[in-house]
Amino acid sequence: MTRRSSGKATPTPPTASSLPGVPCRLRARGDLHLLDANSLSLAAARSNNPHLSYSMLRRGGDFLPDRRAYTAAIARLPPARALRLFHAVLHHLKRAPTNCPSSSMPDTTFHSLVAAYVGFRDIPTAETIVQAMRDRRLDICALLRTQTDDDHHHNQQMPNSHLLDHIVINPSEEEEDMPVPLLPKAYPPNSRVYTTLMKGYMNAGRVDDVLTMLRAMRREGETSRPDHVTYTTVISTLMDRDGVRPSRVTYNVLIKGYCHQLEVAKARDLVAVDMADAGIKPDVVTYNTLIDGCVLTDDSAGAVALFNDMRAQGIAPSAASYTTLMKAFAASGQPKLAHKVFDEMEKDPRVAVDRAAWNMLVEAYCRLGLLDQAKAVVERMKARGVQPDVATYGSLAKGIAVARKPGEALLLWEVIRDKSAEVDGEALADVCCSGRRWRWWR
Repeated sequence: MTRRSSGKATPTPPTASSLPGVPCRLRARGDLHLLDANSLSLAAARSNNPHLSYSMLRRGGDFLPDRRAYTAAIARLPPARALRLFHAVLHHLKRAPTNCPSSSMPDTTFHSLVAAYVGFRDIPTAETIVQAMRDRRLDICALLRTQTDDDHHHNQQMPNSHLLDHIVINPSEEEEDMPVPLLPKAYPPNSRVYTTLMKGYMNAGRVDDVLTMLRAMRREGETSRPDHVTYTTVISTLMDRDGVRPSRVTYNVLIKGYCHQLEVAKARDLVAVDMADAGIKPDVVTYNTLIDGCVLTDDSAGAVALFNDMRAQGIAPSAASYTTLMKAFAASGQPKLAHKVFDEMEKDPRVAVDRAAWNMLVEAYCRLGLLDQAKAVVERMKARGVQPDVATYGSLAKGIAVARKPGEALLLWEVIRDKSAEVDGEALADVCCSGRRWRWWR
């Protein structure tokens, strides 16, 4: 919350259902300043009563909601009332002290203003806002006022707003006639604003405009480049045009692409936001891909958290799940933890321990040059009927290089040479090169 200084502590705000009684009691006690402007405004907006945010802004003096409060309100208002609230925001900020917090500036509110017009399918006005932002115009509100009808909806109050009369100061005629102030600075559109307009095109079936917007965003500045939400919108538009419903497979492919580009945060947002909005739940492939993304970004803690979350969601780990988690511990130099995961895998009746899991355990020890432990794993591996392959020998070669034991290299070479009939020459060369120390004994 951002509120002007007060010597008293702010209590936990009430729920929206109890709002009417609380201001009455506080007003009687002379403690109206204790109201939490942000929490109260957000609660009112969630209960479809954004008039409260408008009232607080017009009251001035005690309250200074930040952008979250009036952004939530604007997103739920009809366009005419959204514009009216935005006017009030600018008037309020013009009267605010020079040290007004940056969190109260209206940059994210532009996104909600565009979203409001898109939500009411008024695409031309949304386009006007975005174009004015691109032109760095400071008179956006004056521009919009000329396009907004001042009908009876303009003055309608939201349901139950009469209950808030004790904290509302009605605007005077002079205040209503005040000119709309200029913006304190230009706010160029970012990727979020562009993508919101793009969703308007998508809902209107304007596929060509969606693709044109994507090409234009690629030419814009860094903050306006397409992100995962943008590309998801484009893909959804094209799929909808061809009658193809988004599926879990579609999202898993996108998630894999982000993880390969080391954009794990965007991949996780895709799961938390886009898949959730589409009513699609992640599966074991989704989690395995995210865990592998954590491995690629050296985030073993994130990999463990995802693995635990997967099990908490009732999704049974696959062999790839265990192996990928082992890979995370191997990459972070924690072979004991990798071995612990391997032991859990052996106990899981739903999966079979395959060669990939054995090789990953060998790799975990060899990365630290722990040859004795690695060779013990290989012996157990053979005892279980799983024969070492090129990957196994490659890990051992790396372990020998790390441990700087040329004698072990000679012994390994003898074993590999005996296996030459089973392993092609190119693979053997890869094993030798991976050791990087064969020159010691050649």
